[in-house]
Amino acid sequence: MDSYQYYYAVAQGYSEEVAKNRALGEVANRISVSIRAQLTDQQTKSFQNDQSIVTGSIESKVSATSKQIDFTQVQVVKKSTTANGDIQVLIKVDRQALYDNQFRQFNELNSKISREAERALTAEIFYKLKVANQISALIDKAKEKLVIVKAINPDVDDTAYYNQYTNYQNDFAQASENAVIGFKYDANSKSLVELLKKYLSQDNFKLGQQNANVIIEVSTDAKERSIKTSDASLKNLTFVERATIFKVKSANGNVISSHVVKTKASSSQGFDDAVQQIKAYDKMIREQGALPFVSGQG
Repeated sequence: MDSYQYYYAVAQGYSEEVAKNRALGEVANRISVSIRAQLTDQQTKSFQNDQSIVTGSIESKVSATSKQIDFTQVQVVKKSTTANGDIQVLIKVDRQALYDNQFRQFNELNSKISREAERALTAEIFYKLKVANQISALIDKAKEKLVIVKAINPDVDDTAYYNQYTNYQNDFAQASENAVIGFKYDANSKSLVELLKKYLSQDNFKLGQQNANVIIEVSTDAKERSIKTSDASLKNLTFVERATIFKVKSANGNVISSHVVKTKASSSQGFDDAVQQIKAYDKMIREQGALPFVSGQG
């Protein structure tokens, strides 16, 4: 029976270490009950009209969150040998030590979120856009830790944290809504810019030259390269190496980010067609996302 100070569990295994780990698994399962209750409440508020979404996502989140519990100050209170030779242990886990460790980890995440979010929210709009996903990922991790913290100590008031995270995410959503992205590009970059426009439109960004508050300048330097081969099918191809420079500027001309992407391409239709090939670009954008590709964060 658990007490206010300790979690207790009994388990057995072929060694003391195995028995101890199984007992800790029992403790984790008990904490998971509280974790499940919290996540169910959160998800129900988010998906009021579809309980199947709630049930499916909850179980995977409970499992993932529970695995983050790293136990400290575990004591083997009693150890014995069973009739079949297994080791049986009774363990106790200090609740306060467990809470302190989990809250420390949460607090480190929360402090990083606060620093990064406050810096972003006073920066140029494109900077907000490019860090929004990173900060949202940190917020998700912090929420997982906060769920564990509250499962260990239900008296923790987590309202202010959740409100702050909601405010940050609302601010980033507003930045996305306010962004108007325009392009300036050279002839070698025409097909790449059209590809970027497609992906940015799919991400619900507004595009336009007039009133643009984010200007993406794209220029591509291309050189033909020779390939020594005995393969007849390759002899008919033109191969090029491309260096594409991205400069992202604010409406008043401030450079927010700048970087170079190097790619290779080929075509049976000659040099100009090889330069416009988008296969390599498309693969990179699908893997990284359009904004990380442009900003160099991919």
